[in-house]
This record gives sequence, C-alpha cells and structure tokens, in this order.
Amino acid sequence: MELQITLSFRADVCNAMLSNRKPRFNLHQEGISLTMTSSEGNLEHFPHTSAFCNCETQLTDIIADLQTLSDNPPINALDGLISDNLYLVERRLVVLITSFSESNHKSYCHSVSKACFLAALIYLYSCLRDYPVQAPLFDSFVTSLREALFSSGYEQDWQPNNYSLLVWVLTAGALNAVGRPERSRFVHELADIVKKMGITRFQEFADTARRIVWIDREDVRREAAWRSLWWEIEALTGPR
Repeated sequence: MELQITLSFRADVCNAMLSNRKPRFNLHQEGISLTMTSSEGNLEHFPHTSAFCNCETQLTDIIADLQTLSDNPPINALDGLISDNLYLVERRLVVLITSFSESNHKSYCHSVSKACFLAALIYLYSCLRDYPVQAPLFDSFVTSLREALFSSGYEQDWQPNNYSLLVWVLTAGALNAVGRPERSRFVHELADIVKKMGITRFQEFADTARRIVWIDREDVRREAAWRSLWWEIEALTGPR
C-alpha cells in the first residue's frame, strides 16, 4: 500500500510538472552541430535541430549525465547524494519538454529532440529510479512520447545516421508501454528500423540501443523484458 501511495504521488507531481508551460531557463541560443563519444569510443551523431534553440547541445549534456549516473547506479536512487544529481537531470528534462509549447523550435524538433527528452525521462524513472512499468506516471510518459515522435515529419526527420538513437528512443518507449496501446506502435516501428539497419540477432539489437545509454548490470527481470520485446520484433520481421 505504501508503494502505491508513493507512485500515485509521484505521478501527480510529474504530470503537474509536464503541464507547466513556462520554460525555466533560456533556450533561445544558436544551435550547433555536434558529435559525442559513446562509452565504447564510437562517435555518436546527434540530430541537428534549429538555429532558434539549442536542443542538440542540451541532448548531448543530458545523455552524458545519464551515462555518468548509469555507470554508478545507486542501490536506492531515492536516497543519498546521487539523488540530487538525478533530481537536477529530471528537472532539466521537464523544463526542456515543456519548452516545446513555445515558438522557438522548428517542427522537426518535436519528433526528434522532444522525443529524445521524453525517452530520457522514461529511462531515468525506469532504470535509475527503478519504477516498475505498472507505475501510473508511465501512462502519461509513453503517450507523450508517441505523440511527439510520430508527427507528420517522422520519416523525414529521422535519417539513417540517427537510427541508433531512434532504436534507443523506441526501445525505452516499448519496454515501458507493456499492457498499454502504445506498445504495438513502438514495436512495429522498431521492426521497421532494425530491418533497415540489417539487424538480425537479439544481441545486435540490444547493443545498438545500449550504445546510447543503459545500465550495465545483470538483471534477470530486465533481460527477460528485452528478450520478450525482441521476440515481438522478430515476429514482425521473421526469424533470419
């Protein structure tokens, strides 16, 4: 009962935060192109967005922060000094997401940058705060991700050089949309992308998503969720 009360409270808090339309800091800076080095030493290309915002800079910083937090995941992310870092990243993500109600973004920022920020928020709650997929806040998060990602420009906005990032976004959504209608759409899109990328095995799929950021620790429950997701993808693409 105590857990249910806590989750319900956090869901209300997060939904209230996401409904706040006023950005908390200035995003009207000139955008720049960028690359960053993944934990494996490979260059990851993040999407160029708009000269009217700095989404790509923000995204690079967010991914780097998540990588740092994921390298040393806490036993209980709600306790201790590391929760301060989690809270700062969480608040930053909420501010970034709510900023998309303003006019300082191009249309493709929604299906790319906003989707990435939402996926990062889902990742933070599911992997770093270790909330179960049944937590009510994921109802709002996965719905918001679906709406942001699958805009009219979805296919044009996501280019092959960013497919690895897209696999990560879709995977974060799919893993936390279990029992929700969004799961089917995420799985179908994953099947399409992995086919385009020539991915034929589970480990290739997992490595592609985890290359962006994921906790590197053994967890039977999470591994089973990944395997189940892959079987759904494989059912659509056919075993090869």
